[in-house]
Amino acid sequence: MIYFVVRDLARWGIEDYLASQGSPLAPRVGMVTYEELPLRSELPIGSYIFTQRDDLLPSELEMAAEVGDQVERAPSFRLFNHPSRILGRYDLLRTLNGLGLNDFNAARACDDTRHLRFPVFIREERHHTGSLTDLIRSQSELDRALGDLLLRGWRRPDLLVVEFWDTQDEQGLFRKYSAYVVGSKIIPRSLLYSSRWMVKSESKTLDEEVARKELEYVRSNPHGTWLQEVFSATGIEYGRIDYGVVGDRPQAWEINLYPTIVRPSWKPASMSAGQRALRQTARALFFDRFQAALEAIDVKLPSTNGRVRIELKDELLERLRQDRRRERRRTLHHRLFRKMSSWGLLHPLWRLVGPAGARVGAAVANFRRPE
Repeated sequence: MIYFVVRDLARWGIEDYLASQGSPLAPRVGMVTYEELPLRSELPIGSYIFTQRDDLLPSELEMAAEVGDQVERAPSFRLFNHPSRILGRYDLLRTLNGLGLNDFNAARACDDTRHLRFPVFIREERHHTGSLTDLIRSQSELDRALGDLLLRGWRRPDLLVVEFWDTQDEQGLFRKYSAYVVGSKIIPRSLLYSSRWMVKSESKTLDEEVARKELEYVRSNPHGTWLQEVFSATGIEYGRIDYGVVGDRPQAWEINLYPTIVRPSWKPASMSAGQRALRQTARALFFDRFQAALEAIDVKLPSTNGRVRIELKDELLERLRQDRRRERRRTLHHRLFRKMSSWGLLHPLWRLVGPAGARVGAAVANFRRPE
């Protein structure tokens, strides 16, 4: 059995895959949620894939690491993405830059960002929400953008400032390569072209020539050596990397530890029937390889179903309860400010301060609110 460890609200990611392309694996794949882990006294034998590390609160990460240690020590168990050995987004980007595997850098918004090269953009460290800003080309623009985000409910320690590395080709298009890692297997997934620097499926350009290049990429895995170096450096054994290429140098944008395998059942299709037909061969090749890679890491159950006992200290469980209560309050606060912003209630502040907006933004951005 293979068990994905996920948040309860994210179960659909595996459920939708098992209900469609992954249906042959349905009897061999299960889920354990982070919400139920504190309530479990034991876990059944299997291969455990820890996901969503970036989304975990500090006490949740400590809990996941403790459970991972106990699972790893048990006979007949296998563990992938040990929570204390894989890198979160900030450490990942800094490490890849330090090793020369990436040419761009990043910094937390609460740290000194003066060493960064403009243009930059701002994104959340813990969540996969993409860029929160357009490209920012000066320190005054950065101060103003940070101030605006803080007024809208984001917390400075939760934000990253990332250097923009231009991957635009001679046709003015940006390419986003995506590849999965499952255990030791690297599986190219897709190649998207877009006229927008933040490449999303909804903004892609797709024709016969693009489909041909995507199929060639999926078949040949041209960046396999570099991908292996990246996954080895970050300790990641399951996930999807999104990257671009400048000249002949790949640049890793992020690694999603719980990627969307198939289009969510609740999300409208972004491709026409004709576009889906163009990509069908590449998609089928990916899903065949992905299924084979999952089958390769499956633990065959012994004749007697073994289990491992899980023990968590009361002090950790109490911190976990407190962290989750604080996170619920922060989420409500954030939603309130975002709603106020969407209603235009915060915009008059910027109109009021006019040219001094950058200075106000800097003051807000540099104000250290008690955590």
